[in-house]
Amino acid sequence: MKIFKKRNTSVPGDVCPICGRNTPGETVLVSIVGTQDGNLCEAKQFHFDCMDLTWDKKNKLLFQRTKA
Repeated sequence: MKIFKKRNTSVPGDVCPICGRNTPGETVLVSIVGTQDGNLCEAKQFHFDCMDLTWDKKNKLLFQRTKA
């Protein structure tokens, strides 16, 4: 996963899906399921600090825990 030093804040209305803010900071791009076309896909910006990934080794699943 590539970490970008700065978030692209020039996209109107684009916020981190986890914290809901468009603040600067280290960012990762997460691909969107169902948008792949060959080697290209759509992606969403997430603040790296907002990520709290968990690995389910048995089911081979990587997921984000949220505060719901």
